[in-house]
Amino acid sequence: MEPALEQTPAGRAMPPLGMAAIVVMATGFGWVGGNFSTATDTLPVKLAITAGHLLFPAALAVLAGLLTANPESPAARRVVTAVAWLSVLFAAVSTGYALANPNPDAFGPHNFADYTPIVILLAGAVLWLLHPFVSRAPQRRPRAAAAEQPAEHHSSG
Repeated sequence: MEPALEQTPAGRAMPPLGMAAIVVMATGFGWVGGNFSTATDTLPVKLAITAGHLLFPAALAVLAGLLTANPESPAARRVVTAVAWLSVLFAAVSTGYALANPNPDAFGPHNFADYTPIVILLAGAVLWLLHPFVSRAPQRRPRAAAAEQPAEHHSSG
């Protein structure tokens, strides 16, 4: 069998929490782009905003595929980590700008609809940044149920 067609061993699979983080982060980036385009933007500005907010979800989708194929890829993990930190930076800067400029037509989150994608983006970023620590935590195994334990034999003697 060719190496490209081999399946990933079960022990090396991408942790579900890490994959969930990538999907949530991509969702946040895609949603944020639609919220921060205003009616007064020119067509080139709208296209730039659209391209910018499609670039990150597309890159995250490619990285998710690379990590599925090779979960231990340090390069792919570093890039996702960089995107996660950019997400945190974007959330902090856009929120700070919105708090400094309360005009509802200005850039940044000003209401519940604006904060929803920011929170989703931030949740995905934090989940990615914390998933290695959660994955390494010792897991308790549930005790076997009474029915699964061998029955004790008592002699009546």
